[in-house]
Amino acid sequence: MCLFEDKTRNRKAKMQHSESLHAYLDSSCEEKSDLIRKNCNELYSIFPEGEGKKHIKGLFLKNNEGLFSGFFELFLHKLFIDMDCEVKPIQTKERENTPDFLITTSLGERFYLEAKVIMQKGEEESANERMQRVVYDTLNRKINSPDFFIKLKIRGHPRSAPSGTKLAGKLQQWIDGMNYDDVLETYNINKRNVPTYNYDDDGWKIEFSLIPKSIAARSKERISPLGMRVHEPRWEDTSERISKAIEEKASKYGKPKHPLIIALNMMSMIDTEDFIAALYGNEGLVLDKDSLSEGYLTRDGNGAYTRGPRYVNTRASGVMLFINLRLENFLNCPAMFAPHPAPDFPCPTFLRQFPTVSFNAGDITIEIGKSIKELIKIDSFTWNPG
Repeated sequence: MCLFEDKTRNRKAKMQHSESLHAYLDSSCEEKSDLIRKNCNELYSIFPEGEGKKHIKGLFLKNNEGLFSGFFELFLHKLFIDMDCEVKPIQTKERENTPDFLITTSLGERFYLEAKVIMQKGEEESANERMQRVVYDTLNRKINSPDFFIKLKIRGHPRSAPSGTKLAGKLQQWIDGMNYDDVLETYNINKRNVPTYNYDDDGWKIEFSLIPKSIAARSKERISPLGMRVHEPRWEDTSERISKAIEEKASKYGKPKHPLIIALNMMSMIDTEDFIAALYGNEGLVLDKDSLSEGYLTRDGNGAYTRGPRYVNTRASGVMLFINLRLENFLNCPAMFAPHPAPDFPCPTFLRQFPTVSFNAGDITIEIGKSIKELIKIDSFTWNPG
């Protein structure tokens, strides 16, 4: 049993916006897709047989979030095997009451490992996102625009998908009325001064702009006309999302029999300060009210580890954070570990091999550790990702 069958693939087309990543990888004949498939199959082949393995295959077929979740579990299994641990996946029937893995280190330390993927805003499988992707792919198929790329600004909150044929007809009529030389001349003078067309219907607010193609691009076939999509501005507090994920997992299983380590894959780029803020709250400056010249830094104490002066979520002995770990970059993915300052169970010292964020007597220290590439055995891979 494997995740991707060994079969002939002839597709050279790019991935569509409404298409699942699994469907694309399973049909693409591109070399990169083939190498990703082989790596996924290799990771899957060493995963123990049982309901847990069937569960991971089901995740790969479910949707993109499921695929990333399944891959994250395969990656964690491989990582800790290569760190000379015994890794026991919890079978599907036990998962409601037990974390994903029970791990025993070469030193005899035992701990539970619970995995969670936090999707980037815009990659989540919301109904609104799915509708937008379908519209985007429909326009790419129906619009003929040899002279222009089309930029979209999407606003509003649509209640239903618009008629792709109706929208494409209006857009095509507008594009056909544009003269390439006139648009190019204006564009070369001021790149912001481009023709626009506004579509407003049933919650959809889309602004289309025309960007003149280069001479080389005008002569190429099979270039998607919709070259850029701009979303409505969104505020994404990555620290808050990490904190909520820790709270959710720390309280999910009651009081565990062993230390509980929560492994998070935050699928957007963040830095160490974001991680610290998720654990201990945002940093602030306290000034002397009289002089306003002397002060000190403090934390507001609203993170996953602290509530004011109290420690909370003590059932979690520590958190591992992987930053934007994906199928093509997992060897170069940054990782950090943060032990809880006052856990119910002492945190395994084994995990301090990773770069470690610690809280001691009110001070936060960061210890340099080993990278993923130093810990995982890369010789087993068909391709060196990242």
